[in-house]
Amino acid sequence: MGNCKWIQRLLELNSDRIKYKRQTKNLFVSEQSQYLQLLPQHATLPNNYDKTNKQLSLYQLLTVNGIEPDVNEKVYVPLIPGYIIYTYYGVYLKISLEWNEVQQMIFYKWIDYGDDWKFITEQKSQSLPDNLNSLRNHLQSVPIKYKEKKRITIINSVKNKASKLESSEDIQAGLPIKAEGWNTSSSVTQALGIQLQEVRNELKNTKKKLHRSLETIQKLNAELCSNLDSESEGTISDENNENSNLSSTNTIQLMVNNLIKNGKLGSTIFVNTDIYLTLILNQPCPICYTAEITNKKPSITVNGLGIKIIIKCLNCKATTEHSNESPEMDFSTSIAAAGLVGGVNREEWRSMLALVGITQQSGKSQYFAKQDKLFDGLKNEAVNSAQKALHKVLDKLIENKQFNLEVSFDCQWSHVREAPAASGEFIYNGFLNENDHKSIIGFHVAEKSRKYQKTDGQVVTINEGNHYGSSSSMEHLILITIIEQISPVLETSEIVLDVCIDGDLNSNKTLGSQKIVHKICADLKHKAKNVRAKIAKNNKWKHLESPIMKYYVQCVYAATARANDPNLPTPTEQDLFKMQTEVVIAHLQNNHDDCWNEDKD
Repeated sequence: MGNCKWIQRLLELNSDRIKYKRQTKNLFVSEQSQYLQLLPQHATLPNNYDKTNKQLSLYQLLTVNGIEPDVNEKVYVPLIPGYIIYTYYGVYLKISLEWNEVQQMIFYKWIDYGDDWKFITEQKSQSLPDNLNSLRNHLQSVPIKYKEKKRITIINSVKNKASKLESSEDIQAGLPIKAEGWNTSSSVTQALGIQLQEVRNELKNTKKKLHRSLETIQKLNAELCSNLDSESEGTISDENNENSNLSSTNTIQLMVNNLIKNGKLGSTIFVNTDIYLTLILNQPCPICYTAEITNKKPSITVNGLGIKIIIKCLNCKATTEHSNESPEMDFSTSIAAAGLVGGVNREEWRSMLALVGITQQSGKSQYFAKQDKLFDGLKNEAVNSAQKALHKVLDKLIENKQFNLEVSFDCQWSHVREAPAASGEFIYNGFLNENDHKSIIGFHVAEKSRKYQKTDGQVVTINEGNHYGSSSSMEHLILITIIEQISPVLETSEIVLDVCIDGDLNSNKTLGSQKIVHKICADLKHKAKNVRAKIAKNNKWKHLESPIMKYYVQCVYAATARANDPNLPTPTEQDLFKMQTEVVIAHLQNNHDDCWNEDKD
């Protein structure tokens, strides 16, 4: 390579070729007569410097050592297929850029001609989109030539140093300088050369580490200065950064929405406590970006199911707050509401939550206070809905010139709020429309108060309640309250009330004292339920349940028939069989000749 015969030959064969010499004294020849292929993909610059981005195979980012590239003002050099160079690096090489139609990427092709300075006999070649990494690996694997080049480079470097030392002082770097040089063997000279290369390699690696550390320090310093300026001014002056942050936030939210959609998740998921706290403590400081755990001072605040983690950065004194609840979510209130909707009392809820590991829960007072806020609203909505339904029913009765409002009274007991409570309702025995359910036209809830005593003797009221009598009197309180609610409307419409009730003597007495009540009817279905319950209490009557209930049904049919004609005989078994089969079948076939006429008394 000393006389550069290969360069002279390449230039003689093609006058369009040009010789270049780099500062490192490396020589190469560029092929200028080759057709360069501009691609449609060159019209778009890469939008981010991601090595997996195929667009980057068309461009090379121009960087300068020690200078951080401007994100918004990057300089890219286009890589154009058809570009070819010839060079020598221990072996004679031809390097070119080619376009791969299949993968839609630029491939780096290299050919190793070995010692053939005429570039005729090919030793090895390869074409990959690897930015010549395969060529680097190949050159380092060449047994002698690559190493020989390094040896020659070291010798030339030492010769230059020797010529400078001839005119220097007698001592350099603490070592004596002799005009005839040191009298050493060739093996010692070889060892000095190897030691020199080892020191160079170590120095090179150290410089790389220092360079990376310097870049990190400069970046953190710039960010710290920027954040301090932002705090002093009170506003962020860099709109580009603000837009970039907004775009990043939108991208994250879009990814979150896609994950929720793909996973079919709701607004809340269970997460292990260790995992949650570990994720929070691993978050870098949003001001100085330090992630060192030793620079963080965490504290925790717990309120029911709500958890707040406050982390103070000891490096920049910034404070960051993390919460397991969104601003519009209160898990403690949601649990209290779920208890009302699902009919689950607090102790059952506590057991279910503890089973899945949620042991930190709301206290009694807090739990029921949250339920009170919701429960009062639910009761008011139920009463308002019943009032609206009552007016619609009365309008229908008046339109049909009917003046008797037939209702059934139903009362249900509940211990959801850990105190004896009951809700009662008047159910209209008719339909406003064909496809409607039976309307509730009266509603009321009665609750007894509930208190408990703490270990220090303090008495805490869980539930105030609205009933202070016995539990057995709650049903009568509800009945009277509903009648008082609807009486003014019925009196104004001149309509009386026919009530069907399960009918103990106290209930009948209660209804009998109400002037708006016209008729009291027994709830035969409820009576049948009571009969079965009494039979079940004694095993000796269990085998008689079927004949007893059969006899009861006969009495029901007889009472119904004699309501119209007191002289009708008691139905026989054949009459009952016909009623239960033939008449029902005829009714299902839309033949109502034997059905009761509801328009008659």
